Amino acid sequence: MSTITTLGIGSGIDIANLVDTLVAAERAPEKLRLDNLNETVDAKISAFGSIKSKLSSVEDALSSLKSISTFTRREVSTTESGGVSVLTGTATSTASLNSYEISVSALAKSHSLYTAGFDSLNDTIGTGSLAIRFGTTDYTEDPESYDGFISNGSSTVNITVDSTNNTVTSMRDYINANDLGFTASIVDDGSSSSNFILVFTSENTGAENSMEIVVTDTGDGSGTDTNGLSRLAFEGNATNLQEGRAAADSAFTINGIDMTRSSNTVVSAMDGVTMTLSDVTSGSSTVSLTVSRDSSGIEDSVNAFVDSYNEFIGEYNELTAYDNSSGESGLLLGDATLGNIANLLRTNVGTVVDGVSSGVRALSDIGILANVDGTLGLNSTKLASALKDNLDGVGVMFAPIGVPSDASVTFLSSNSLTKQGSYAIAITQAATQGTLSGAGVLPATFGSVDIDANNDDFLVRIDGVASANLSLTQATYTSGASLAAEIQSKINSDSNISDAGLSVSVVYNDTDDRFDITSSTYGTGSTIAFSSVDTNTAAILGFSVAGGTAGLNVEGTINGVAGIGVGRELVSTSGDTTGLKLLISATTVGSLGSVVFTQGKATELGNILSGILDKGGILPEQSLGFSKTLTRAADDLVTLDYRMEIFEARLLAQFNVMDSLVSSLQATSSYLTQALDNLPGTVKKN
Repeated sequence: MSTITTLGIGSGIDIANLVDTLVAAERAPEKLRLDNLNETVDAKISAFGSIKSKLSSVEDALSSLKSISTFTRREVSTTESGGVSVLTGTATSTASLNSYEISVSALAKSHSLYTAGFDSLNDTIGTGSLAIRFGTTDYTEDPESYDGFISNGSSTVNITVDSTNNTVTSMRDYINANDLGFTASIVDDGSSSSNFILVFTSENTGAENSMEIVVTDTGDGSGTDTNGLSRLAFEGNATNLQEGRAAADSAFTINGIDMTRSSNTVVSAMDGVTMTLSDVTSGSSTVSLTVSRDSSGIEDSVNAFVDSYNEFIGEYNELTAYDNSSGESGLLLGDATLGNIANLLRTNVGTVVDGVSSGVRALSDIGILANVDGTLGLNSTKLASALKDNLDGVGVMFAPIGVPSDASVTFLSSNSLTKQGSYAIAITQAATQGTLSGAGVLPATFGSVDIDANNDDFLVRIDGVASANLSLTQATYTSGASLAAEIQSKINSDSNISDAGLSVSVVYNDTDDRFDITSSTYGTGSTIAFSSVDTNTAAILGFSVAGGTAGLNVEGTINGVAGIGVGRELVSTSGDTTGLKLLISATTVGSLGSVVFTQGKATELGNILSGILDKGGILPEQSLGFSKTLTRAADDLVTLDYRMEIFEARLLAQFNVMDSLVSSLQATSSYLTQALDNLPGTVKKN
């Protein structure tokens, strides 16, 4: 440490080494204390990092148990027909627990047309333009008869055919490169000549999505002959393309009720169930589709929670252990912070859920009990029994849920701001559905109504969703109910309407001689309107281009505070009930009792973990404390270094003075010796 190397001249002592030794001896105890402190804090930071990781795993495991949707999930099982899987299904949490008998007689198919063969992939087809419309084609192949086409209301697709896209290959590539509503492919039938066939296929299935292709041929001026571009015509005046597959709807029965859809994915036939058809049933057989509760995922979630909690307890036990025989102890033995964390969790795990007075109230009720070492044991048999016999009760115990006293109120959801308690519900306006009533022009005793080409077509908008062109089956209807069923079927079978999950009900009002249409949805977004009608529709059926009466949103209060109504949903946005969402199915106003909201065990534990893990929580504050300790230790080391520099300088100064004094004394000694030797009469001894 010394910067002076020429010391000890007078005394002969190695002052530099002596000072370094003294400074090192003075520094050692404090440096050892700081090194031990840093090592201990680093070890504790690592240990608490492991604790944080284990607790984060517990928090993750609780995430699914905190959602009531976990306990309302549905699973769909289906049987086979003749050893073949005919359909599959999925269900939302609102789907009714039910079983349906289903037969499938036809699958929805997309329209396919193909050309005569070409000799080469580079053969020129012709020039001009194609106008493609989509709709319902009345066509039979044998004997061939093209008896009409009705557009589904979609836009006409126009294609200009020129030198850039008028070969077999370039036509295919052009169609597939653009979103035209149909695709193209080339098939080689293996013939020795004219073996390349161009195939057009509609992208959408369903009878109303077949293709009509009208040709304008600029080559020879004829759009209907079999030369040039006219070879692609498929319409009333020319069927030069051959039909490889007719467009068709899927046809099936549910519990004996005949239904059709334009797609093989059936959305709205069963409440909350989506069914995908893949084959037809054999003969007159049916397959069963059963909607049941899905409890397998809940068992997995409970096991994940128990496993993650036990990993935390295992880590805690290791860090706080003490071995009597060896005297060794865990790094965090006696640590107040870790002890507080463990006590918070163990106490909550063993208590009943606040607000739940009966049924499944605690983890012990589903087979989760604490072991001697603090870990949790799970009785799988008891858990399975609880899930089978009282799944709703298990859901109430785990997840935030509101239990209404009135059957017309259903709890939907809550958020982290919703506080536990009992809250009164009152309704000042019930939600209503959009309706449209036709004019009273139908026969007083009904008699019969003829549907023909002058009153069969119409377009509707349901909840703002526009239908394609709809056509009633031309026939003589002898009852209002049968004609109402026909109108309802056409609207609900429209793919635009059904794909949006919408539907209507149509009834014949024999008191007012009219049809009444009602949307299946509620609220101000529930609307019905006719956007186009046929020539005599208003006079015969009472429907004209007009809108009906929009629905109303529910209005009311939760805990005395006005909520926001959206359809039949009433949501609280302030106070203790903030985030509470209820479904109100009541049709009259007034008090609807109360809803008791409980947080659930998973939420209680989740809140404790948030207080431990989140910013400002126990572990972040502990980490901040460790950081401050390390900072102070670093500062103390700087101070120690500075103090040792001063100590070294002081020692060097003191030793320099000593050395100078010794040197002076040595000089005086030499002088006196010499002086004495030179005194007269002094005899020197050799």
